[in-house]
Amino acid sequence: MNEFKKYLMKAYTLPDEIDESVANAYINQSCKNNIERIWQLCFRDLRNIDLSKLSPEIFAKLTFSKETIIKKADEDRFKINNIIKLAKNNYFGIDKLNEIGVKGAGIHVAVLDQGLKVNDKIFKKNVIMHTDNKKNNDSMHANAVVDTIYKIIPEATIHFYSEDFDNLTESRFEALEHIIEYNKNAVEKEKIKVISVSAGILNQFKKPPEMLINRLKKIKEDFKKDGCVIVDSNEYAKFFSIASPKYNKQFTGVLDWEYGEEWINRYKERYKEVIEKKKKENILVPGGGRLYAIPGQKTEYVYCGSASYSWSIPCVAAMIAMLKTKNKDLLLEDFFELALQKCDYSDDGWRVINLNTMYKGCF
Repeated sequence: MNEFKKYLMKAYTLPDEIDESVANAYINQSCKNNIERIWQLCFRDLRNIDLSKLSPEIFAKLTFSKETIIKKADEDRFKINNIIKLAKNNYFGIDKLNEIGVKGAGIHVAVLDQGLKVNDKIFKKNVIMHTDNKKNNDSMHANAVVDTIYKIIPEATIHFYSEDFDNLTESRFEALEHIIEYNKNAVEKEKIKVISVSAGILNQFKKPPEMLINRLKKIKEDFKKDGCVIVDSNEYAKFFSIASPKYNKQFTGVLDWEYGEEWINRYKERYKEVIEKKKKENILVPGGGRLYAIPGQKTEYVYCGSASYSWSIPCVAAMIAMLKTKNKDLLLEDFFELALQKCDYSDDGWRVINLNTMYKGCF
């Protein structure tokens, strides 16, 4: 067992029984930073925990790893292996493009995130490190983000910038300004064209200082002139919402996609206007029901049935990058408009992104 898993085992304990109320508490707070909310059932031996009151549908919205051990009766009921097999797919037209060789070759994407060590990772050859890790540890968050991009565009080059949590906002500004300078000196085919930031750049402030607002405005204007797209949580929320899979009864296929922002979805009556506004204005993009890399060996993955913006933002960044292999000047607004024109629809009327039809219609 590696050091990361040892740490998790000591960080929190599970209750003797996990019923629907406990599961929903995990699901609806999955975007919070409490470690037990994030990791939930990962790497755990659950054979002595009562799961009898937990439905397969709720279990499929939880977070667990391939190494999670459960009783044979529960394993048959929850179909863990089936779920993991399905979660290896990208869906949303991405796999079809990968099959015909559209894998992001020649595109450069930047990631701003927590510390990343790439020595044992399957994406080592794709990553250029522009900053040393600020702390000597491996971050689950950064691993998941980089791996998400890698799985969608496995032939792209990923530029990584480590954030400094002791000086978070300034480290983000420094990284973005470094990318501007990097692009000025790079030949066109090596310029960074998409940037993934799984947070709001100024989210540390309830009321950001005017100086920082203007500084960020100038940065975004410079990127726009150069055809470079920033996808952070603020930009993401304008256009996109998280999709989660609706499985068939045997968990051998995905029947449909549904709105997956569980913390809102659970309180439908309270947030009815919010959900209706999102349904009217946004489009569903990948997030829930996927596998994400973790610190450790390259074969170790975690299944996240419910996702937060952190996991969906890099999906959008990677999809934009894929279309930029065809149209290098595509901006975020262009991507969204094309997505609206070429989208599918869920059974309950949500727009669902289809990258395959978008790629065919991108010029």
